[in-house]
Amino acid sequence: MKKKLFLAAFGLMVLLAAEAQREGDKILFAGVGLGASVHGYDYVRGSDVGILANHPDGASAWNDVESGEAELAYNVGAMLDIFVMDKFAITFGLSYDYNPVSYKYPKRIAPNDLEINMQFAFLTVSAGTHYYFFDHLVVGGGLYLGIPVSKRFETSYDIASASDNLPLKNDIGLFLDLGYNFNIGDRHNILLSMRYKNGFSKIYNDDDMITNIKTITFYILQLAYGYRL
Repeated sequence: MKKKLFLAAFGLMVLLAAEAQREGDKILFAGVGLGASVHGYDYVRGSDVGILANHPDGASAWNDVESGEAELAYNVGAMLDIFVMDKFAITFGLSYDYNPVSYKYPKRIAPNDLEINMQFAFLTVSAGTHYYFFDHLVVGGGLYLGIPVSKRFETSYDIASASDNLPLKNDIGLFLDLGYNFNIGDRHNILLSMRYKNGFSKIYNDDDMITNIKTITFYILQLAYGYRL
């Protein structure tokens, strides 16, 4: 029994090591990712919002905004790793990134909380580097540019709500990758990875209740199929 298990494990190791990453190789990946998005931001104090909301006595209608609540984020896209040295690749990517976030002013003397939901999405172009340790452990990072394709936000209070689009700017930032690449044949790969994205540009900085917004997204699980060109 032990001998059979050893042979099976050895066979798996041989299969995974069959395709080392060599200079000149190219792997095209396509996949999806799931994670959470939060945003860095500044906000108008709840007491000031209360005064703006017809509370001239100075009493605050709402408390200060709570930290932006993490929302489910996802991406769909493709990535090309071009190996310029053994195990070392330049990587280029194109993806659709949905990065929503929500904020809440908890009620103080107002009957209900004031909620703000932002449903932002970007067409993202990325460029960076990947290093394949032991031909399978992928570590890397780089820069990205996100062009806004969804700028929708909604403000809700009690049963009333209003929605509009914000004049968003491009999202520019850095990304870090960590993953494991399984070689499952001559040309076929499966990549399991995580990606952390941190924007250092303000996508929205108008004079508003929530402003100076910067995106922060952590894709906890990304699954991609790769084909060696």
